Amino acid sequence: MVSYEYQVLVRVPVRRYAYWVRQIHLGTSWIWHEYSIGYRTLPQDVEEGICQVLAHMWLESQIMSISGSNIASTSSSTSVSRSSKQGTRSPFERKLGEFFKHQIESDTSPVYGNGFRAGNQAVLKYGLRMTLDHIRLTGSFPY
Repeated sequence: MVSYEYQVLVRVPVRRYAYWVRQIHLGTSWIWHEYSIGYRTLPQDVEEGICQVLAHMWLESQIMSISGSNIASTSSSTSVSRSSKQGTRSPFERKLGEFFKHQIESDTSPVYGNGFRAGNQAVLKYGLRMTLDHIRLTGSFPY
């Protein structure tokens, strides 16, 4: 029989990693579909950077939901229903999310790392909608 600890160590990272990768690919597909204008392609750092921003935002929401579900699950029916839908999350999952988030933030590559930092700065300054609209119009991040 396989121990519970082994199942957690094997399943959780794969599931979290799969969600993270899926989010990046969904973001890339969505950006390509919505914001590439036919013949025009986005520069790689813009396309991958904004997708990394979306993945980072998703990871932040997951980390917050893990933190909030432990505190609010007894006081809020919404938290209880969310917790039962998503299953109980461990502190390990939170740390894993923080690790993935740190990986995005500290990436040194020109395309993914610098693209993320430029995109994140734009989103923090102008908001997601205005940043995406600017990308659609110009093919670049607002500065």
